[in-house]
Amino acid sequence: MDLMTLVKIENDNRKERMIDESLGTYVLIYFGYMLVILFSAMYGDTKLNENNIVMFVVRAYFCGVVYHLQEVYLSYVKENGKRVNIFEKYIYTPIDFKMLRKAKLIVLARSIAVPVIMGQIGAIIVRVGLYKNSGLSLWEWSVYMPLIIGCVFLLLKDVQYRGMCRKAGR
Repeated sequence: MDLMTLVKIENDNRKERMIDESLGTYVLIYFGYMLVILFSAMYGDTKLNENNIVMFVVRAYFCGVVYHLQEVYLSYVKENGKRVNIFEKYIYTPIDFKMLRKAKLIVLARSIAVPVIMGQIGAIIVRVGLYKNSGLSLWEWSVYMPLIIGCVFLLLKDVQYRGMCRKAGR
């Protein structure tokens, strides 16, 4: 089985689990995506200093929580009322865990790409539109926080998936 077929299967399975297991929670996740885009646009409005570091942390934490809620449908399956590591379901099928991990990361990246990209565009538009003549630079790292949060989230999930694969392989 090639990688793109596996990605399509994993994406379809994730969508199925979202509808079957969540009782409409996925609607709240997509509403959270809209809030993530709004909060991400606010990064372009502020400059990072000691006065607003708490707001940066709160916005980043909210983005991470919404992304994690989407990821739960990808890495866990509900069995007998509790969540189980999805990689344990693939123990008896002839599949390469490395390719499966890559496929899950691709599906996760595709699912969080819209709020990350839209939030990044919003932050740049707010910075350019509101502060055209104020002297604030477009090269400050606070403008690129939506992209930084998305990349760090994917890196952390890669580490988590490696651990889940090792646990399932034992």
